[in-house]
Amino acid sequence: MPVAWDELAGLTSAAHWTVADVEARRAEVARRDPCAAHDSVHQTLTRTNKLLSGTW
Repeated sequence: MPVAWDELAGLTSAAHWTVADVEARRAEVARRDPCAAHDSVHQTLTRTNKLLSGTW
């Protein structure tokens, strides 16, 4: 289930949504897409990859 950062504090557990209420959550996500700003983040894993591989 997609979750926005500002929603995390309000979640009760990983099983916050159930099959019984998934349709209501899907409707909520359709109104406010938690992943909408995803494309505006510009980052790479180049430095991390080099650090992990020891080539930095």
